[in-house]
Amino acid sequence: MHRTKNLARSLAGVMLVITAVGTGFVGEVRGEDKTALQERIIKAWRQREQDVTSASFRFTQKIVWPAGSVRIPRQAAFENPQRERFPAEDTEFQVRCEYCFDGVSHRFREAGTWPQPAGQKPKKRDSLNTFDGEVAMSLWQPTSKRKFPQGTIYKEADSPIKSNLEIEPLNQIYRLLHSSFRLFDAKGFVIASHAIEQNGVSCVLLVEKNGAGNRIRRMLWADPARNFHIVRFVLKYNDGGFHRTVDFEYNEDDTYGWVPSGWKIVRKDQEGRVILRIDAKITAYELNPQISADNFRIDFPQGTHVQDLRNDKRYVQE
Repeated sequence: MHRTKNLARSLAGVMLVITAVGTGFVGEVRGEDKTALQERIIKAWRQREQDVTSASFRFTQKIVWPAGSVRIPRQAAFENPQRERFPAEDTEFQVRCEYCFDGVSHRFREAGTWPQPAGQKPKKRDSLNTFDGEVAMSLWQPTSKRKFPQGTIYKEADSPIKSNLEIEPLNQIYRLLHSSFRLFDAKGFVIASHAIEQNGVSCVLLVEKNGAGNRIRRMLWADPARNFHIVRFVLKYNDGGFHRTVDFEYNEDDTYGWVPSGWKIVRKDQEGRVILRIDAKITAYELNPQISADNFRIDFPQGTHVQDLRNDKRYVQE
């Protein structure tokens, strides 16, 4: 069974319900053994993954680069060696996104106008990325400077976009424990608090014990009143490096319970300055639809300049 909805319901009413109902759950988990509670949380996440084996989402993103931000700060050494900066005022733009998955296969498309460093005109971008369980591919539509489509077939039998910043929140909800996504190791986290407040909701806080050899630390806030859905995710670099926070929003579905309605992402630099803000809103969704396998491969259009990394070949699609 599948269900399609346009999300227009006000979240304010939902939050009132959560606040009223959540008290009983808080009392229940506060006295619960941490090991038993963590097992119950993991069980709820695994059940959600089993209940939703395929899904399709459409969402918009409002992306803001704060005034004077460094363009691509993490990769500055090789992608932005001049440390180019955005204009002296906040740079805001909108992106339209489509994401669907079926098992390990997934497809992600985003289209919009991307800002450029100060003094340069914004660039339009329309990209498609797919993974069919064996082969990952990408397609970039022509731009004002590049008059032809550009495609890539990746070498690794894995998806390079599964942890993409734009779609990771959806994967954290529906594919958090999936072995192919490797987003969460249940054995690597411990419960730090039975009841910590987040946006007026009492949550269970799970903290990573030894992330990436103690280089990073990830934290998850799970809401007992919403079947342990994640309401906040935080990633910190222990050396004082970059910091990312994701706050999730939900609406209630008549069939599937709580489903995401959007999320907010904030990234900060080593000095704690905000360098990126993303406000995503889901406009339509479908859970457990039938998705053709053809959706997870790309047929490159004629004239596409293709780079096949499996054999290090380049060619133009005929």
